Amino acid sequence: MEVDTGSALSIIPKKEFDQMFPNRKLDSTDVILRSFSGEKFKPLGVTAVNVNYNDQSEILSLYVVQKGGGILFGRDWLRKIRLDWSKINKVSVENVNVKTKELLDQHASVFSDNISCVKGIKGNLIMKDNVKPVFMKARPIPYALRPKVEQELDRLEEEGIISKVPTSEWATPIVPVVKKSGGVRICGDFKVTINQQLQVDQYPLPRIDDIFASLSGGEKFSKIDLST
Repeated sequence: MEVDTGSALSIIPKKEFDQMFPNRKLDSTDVILRSFSGEKFKPLGVTAVNVNYNDQSEILSLYVVQKGGGILFGRDWLRKIRLDWSKINKVSVENVNVKTKELLDQHASVFSDNISCVKGIKGNLIMKDNVKPVFMKARPIPYALRPKVEQELDRLEEEGIISKVPTSEWATPIVPVVKKSGGVRICGDFKVTINQQLQVDQYPLPRIDDIFASLSGGEKFSKIDLST
C-alpha cells in the first residue's frame, strides 16, 4: 500500500480487491473520481474495511476501481489514522511541467489508460465462396510464459477487448511475444485460419524507398509504442 496525499480517497484495483476480499459484495456509490490526466470516471463500488495501525482501529471506506497502479492510502484515511512518518520507507515527489500538465488536462481522453472505441468506422471481412470454418487447437505455451500469458488474457478480458465464448466454429492459435518491458503481447496466428479464407485486397503497399524519401528534410522523429 502507498500513502498518496494527492489522492482524496483511498482506492484499490479490482484485481487486488478480489484477492484480498473474495466473495465480498460492493456497495454502490455516487462518487466521481478524477485521474491524474484529468479524466473523470466512476468507481466500481465502495466497501467498509477495518483499518488497524499501531494502537488505532477505524472502519473506513475503500473505493474499488477497474485498474490502477496499486492500493492507495488517501487523504480520507489520513484524517482518521495518524501515521508514524518516521517509518515511511520512501518519499516520491512528482514534478510535472506546467505546460505538460495543461496538455494532459486538455486532451485527457487521448492520454487515458482506458481502451476506447473507434467510432464511425465499420470494418468488413470479405470471405471467399463456400468457406468452411477452420478450428485449430491451442498450441503449447512454455511453462515460464504461462503466468504472464494468463495475466495478459485476464487484462484483455477486464478491459473488454476480448470475451469468452462457450463454443465457436473458428479458433486461431495464439503466439505470445515477449516485449522489451518483460511483459507479453498476445498475437493471433490468423495466417493458418481466417487469412486463407479471405479475398485478398490488392491495394499496392508503399515501398520502403518511397517511405524514406517522404522523410527527407525531417528534423524530429518519434517512436510510438501503442498498447493493446
